[in-house]
Amino acid sequence: MRGTLTAGRRYYRSLTPRMLAGYLVGVFLIFAALGLIADMRLAPLLRPLDPTAMFVTALANGVIAVLFTLGPTRAYRWFLPLALAALLGGMLGLERMWRARAATWAPADVDAVLHRLVTESWWAGSLIVAGFVVLVLFIRTEGIRSTRLRAEIDLAHDIHASLVPPVALTAAGCEVRGLSIPSTEVGGDLADAYAQDDRLIACVADVAGHGVPAGALMAMVKSAVRLALPGRSGLETLFAHLNQVLVDLRRPDRFVTLACLRFDGSGTAEYALAGHFPILRVAAGTRTVQRLENAAVPLGIQSGARFAAGRVPAAAGDLFVCFTDGLIEVRDPAGQELGMERLEALVAEHATRPLIEIERAVFGAARQHGPQMDDQTLVLVRLR
Repeated sequence: MRGTLTAGRRYYRSLTPRMLAGYLVGVFLIFAALGLIADMRLAPLLRPLDPTAMFVTALANGVIAVLFTLGPTRAYRWFLPLALAALLGGMLGLERMWRARAATWAPADVDAVLHRLVTESWWAGSLIVAGFVVLVLFIRTEGIRSTRLRAEIDLAHDIHASLVPPVALTAAGCEVRGLSIPSTEVGGDLADAYAQDDRLIACVADVAGHGVPAGALMAMVKSAVRLALPGRSGLETLFAHLNQVLVDLRRPDRFVTLACLRFDGSGTAEYALAGHFPILRVAAGTRTVQRLENAAVPLGIQSGARFAAGRVPAAAGDLFVCFTDGLIEVRDPAGQELGMERLEALVAEHATRPLIEIERAVFGAARQHGPQMDDQTLVLVRLR
C-alpha cells in the first residue's frame, strides 16, 4: 500500500498543471454521469424532475471521485478518508432523505416521469461523452510524453552501461574486478579501474540520488579520476580538485562519496576516502581484515575541504575491497541489514578464491538477504 501511494505521488508530480487538470476534469465528468445514472433508480418512486437535486447529485459524485483520485498525493492525502466518509455518509443520507420525501410526493403522471428519465439520461450521456473525450486527449498527450521519456531513459541506460561496464583488468601488478548493478535504469554508482605504465587507480563512487542527474555527475567523477592518473600528484590533489568542481555546481543535494586506491609498484598502496565506507584490506595468508577508515566529508559539501591520503603495505596476495552502501544496507523481511561484519566474513572466507567467485559470493549473499533498494557496487583488487 505504501509503495502504491509513493508511486502515485511521483506520478502526479510528474504531470504539468494543465495535464493534471485535464485528467481530473475527465474523472469528474465520468463520475458525475454515474451519479445521474444512480439517481435514475428512484424512478419507480414516480418522483418528478428536480433540477436542483440532479445537479447536486452529479456534483457530489464528481467531487468525491476527484478526491479519491488525488488521495495518493502527499498534498491531498487527508482527502482520502474524508472522501470515503463523504461517500458513505452521502449515500446513506440521500437514500433516507429521498425515501422520506417520497411519502409526501403527489403521484406524477407518466409524462412527467418520462421527462425526468429522458432529461437525466441525456445529461448522463453527454457527461460520459465529454469525460471520454477529455480522458482520451489526456491519454494521447500522456502517451506521447511517456514514449519520449521511455526513449530518453533507454538512451540514458545505454550511456550508463557504457560508462560503468564490468571491470576485468590485469595490469601494474594487480588484478582488478568490479561490478555495479543499478537499482533503476540509470544508477549513480561508479566502479572503475585504470592503469598506465606501472600505476593503477581503482575507485568506487556513490553519487547522491538516482536517475539521469546522478548518472551525469558520476560520469564527471569518472573523467576526473582518469585524468589524474597520468600525473604524479597524490590522491589528496585529486580529491581537492574534484571537491571544488562539485562545490562550484552550487547544488547542495549533489554530493559524492568516493573511495580510491592507487598502486605504483612501491610495495604500498595509497588510499583516500571522502565520506565513504571503509576500504577493506585482507592480508595474504592470515586472512585478517583491516578497515581503512574514512576521515573526510563527502565531495561537494564544503569548499576548501582538506583530504588526507594514507599508505598501507601491499604484498602479493593482498586483497582490497571497495563497495557502496547498497550492498551492506540491503534488508531482510525483518528489517535486519546485511551489515559490514557479514561482508568482512564473506571476503575473508573467499579471500584466496578467484575474484569472480568472491564477486558472485558477495552479490549472491545480498540477493538472498533481501530485495535490492539501492545501487550495489563492488571493486576487488588483488596484488599478483
